[in-house]
Amino acid sequence: MKTYSQDLRARIIQAIDRQVGTQSEVAEIFGVSRTFIKKVLRLRREKGCFAAQPHRGGRTPVLAGEALELLRRRLAEQPDTTLEELRQHLAEQTNVHVSIATISRARRKLKHRREGLSRRHKSVEKRSPSHQQP
Repeated sequence: MKTYSQDLRARIIQAIDRQVGTQSEVAEIFGVSRTFIKKVLRLRREKGCFAAQPHRGGRTPVLAGEALELLRRRLAEQPDTTLEELRQHLAEQTNVHVSIATISRARRKLKHRREGLSRRHKSVEKRSPSHQQP
């Protein structure tokens, strides 16, 4: 998300100081949220300025470095490996225990896309009458 310009922030503060309207009305005039107005006013009150603050980095990824490389190698060797199999392999090799959703996000991060159904799933589909079309 892009930060709002310093100029816009200054015009908002100026409008609030001149009492052009309520915070909600000023937010509507400038096309920002009321929460943003509150944030700018809080910054000015607490820090003496209302400039955008630097990004603080967010969460550290659970799977990075060695664990991510292990997944990359496994997917290169066996592209049809299921998410559960990848999760188990990771736990056995690195003692890192994560959810299937985390494995799925890591696979997307590695830009690995499965081509259709795996051979294993295709054989299950052939045997299962619930998957057959009329």
